[in-house]
Amino acid sequence: MIVKYKSVKPVDKNYMFDYEVPKVDRHDPRKGIVTVLAEDQKKIMLTEVTSQSKDDNAPTILKKTFWGSLRDTQFINRLQANPPLNQIVASLNEGKRWIKGQGVQPDTKGTSVTPQKPWWKPNHLFINAKSKLINLILLKSDCYEIRDSFPVLHRPRDPKLFQGPMVLANQGFSKFAYVDFDILFQDSLQSICGPKKDEDLLKFLAAVLKSNLSKYFLFHTSANWGIERDKVHFFELLRLPFPLPESTPDPSKSEQIVKQVADCFERLKEDIQGNFLERKNSIKETQGIIEPLIYDYYEISEQEKMLIEDTVNILEPSSTPHSVKGNIPTLKPATFENRKTYVDLLCEVLNSWGKRSKFKVSGEAKISTSIGLGIVTLRKSDSIKPYSENTTSDALQSSLKRITKTLPEEKGRFSYLRGLKVFEKNELHIVKPLALRHWTRSAALNDADEIAAAILSAGRDN
Repeated sequence: MIVKYKSVKPVDKNYMFDYEVPKVDRHDPRKGIVTVLAEDQKKIMLTEVTSQSKDDNAPTILKKTFWGSLRDTQFINRLQANPPLNQIVASLNEGKRWIKGQGVQPDTKGTSVTPQKPWWKPNHLFINAKSKLINLILLKSDCYEIRDSFPVLHRPRDPKLFQGPMVLANQGFSKFAYVDFDILFQDSLQSICGPKKDEDLLKFLAAVLKSNLSKYFLFHTSANWGIERDKVHFFELLRLPFPLPESTPDPSKSEQIVKQVADCFERLKEDIQGNFLERKNSIKETQGIIEPLIYDYYEISEQEKMLIEDTVNILEPSSTPHSVKGNIPTLKPATFENRKTYVDLLCEVLNSWGKRSKFKVSGEAKISTSIGLGIVTLRKSDSIKPYSENTTSDALQSSLKRITKTLPEEKGRFSYLRGLKVFEKNELHIVKPLALRHWTRSAALNDADEIAAAILSAGRDN
């Protein structure tokens, strides 16, 4: 992070500071040029940061703006209006509904000042944190007896942290499992334990933690994930919105959803015990059933689902690549289907906003693969026409070459690329790079917002 500042108070209370968040590209880093795309040139209101600092939430503002758009920020704010998981989860003796804690830490080097002897019996079940079987649900047959694996512990751990029912989670936010029996594990795993009467809620929690919604929220709010390494701190995990059924707008409906998810876990358990070889497929099928139920519980709209799916499938896998030569989804060339989906959704959103108007918006595109740019043209007419696509003409190709030279604004080692949208009578032309990042459904939603704002600010009749 590079911060530039002056020791002067802002005159305007609505002062906004520049927040530039460049992403990986294919340019040779040895040239020392950092390219900042138009969508990565953002602004944040200073008062929002200072107000959130009082509750230690200021870093979340910077993080959710790093990869997220204004729509993402608004969606995350809506999710954060729900009670977080930490309202019902805390350490022992804090008097909350569920308890949390880390697994045992063996004193392998003999460095502990207060070494402890194990409190369990040799036949107590144990699961290794590296086990691939920690996936949605854990069975007794997945574990093995601990025997004399850890003769001395570094510090004491309360046995209550190892009593089922519980949810196990690893530090890398890649493994979650519901466990209905007592089990031992090391400190790279953490547990959330509750009473027997909360079995269904703990199953539901395991499902939520494993869901795309949880990945989306934590990717946009946790400090490390998507910037440095794929790690989520336990306190960040506990910020996850988790309203109990009685806290939702429709408690009876929410209770029914929790029961449906719990039933899915029971069927999954039976399926795995009956056919261990089909475990992977059974878990995948169960998650496919559970995911829509979670969306229903949190009242996720269709457009919010698009934000979630684009983040999970495109942005997150592109966030911290091992090499610029590797598989980076955001930099893949957009296919015809990608471009058609983008234009169709863009027109659909604009037409939904202008449904009282006698005009309809249709779209087409002209593509230049040699230059790596496309021009989307939105046109007002009396009826909606299907999407069409052509290659650029020689004259347009020549114009695009000139545009590519004028779009960057060089400031030292930083190259700022400006977005280009041109109104021409009843048409709007949008110049876009052909990389997939610019043709996602999320991009269509964000571009629709920007177009609508431009029309309104210009006083035009849409």
